[in-house]
Amino acid sequence: FAHKKMENLEKEKETLKAKKFLLQLPPTILQDNFDEEDMAVAITTFEHLQFSQISVTELFNWSQGNKKECHFIHSIVNFSNAVANWVSATIVKQIQKKNRVLLIEKFVNLAQN
Repeated sequence: FAHKKMENLEKEKETLKAKKFLLQLPPTILQDNFDEEDMAVAITTFEHLQFSQISVTELFNWSQGNKKECHFIHSIVNFSNAVANWVSATIVKQIQKKNRVLLIEKFVNLAQN
């Protein structure tokens, strides 16, 4: 029991670290001046920790249409939507085609990390 509790505390610590990294970035950095590898690590860590918190019961509830009880699944969906919105908004805000191309390349590098 103590070992499981320590694992949970360690997961919570990792989640908080990833959240802190993602939330501390000001919008200007998120728009076009981010390190792809650091961002990929933070996003992957955060998503991994979210996925690892989904229980069999939550998956069953989701499959049965009882989605109100699926907090971790909703959290993952919301986070994925936020990342997608960030990517599209950041690219669309660029007026010059050259800057859009550079950002698209940057996001491709992020996805490949």
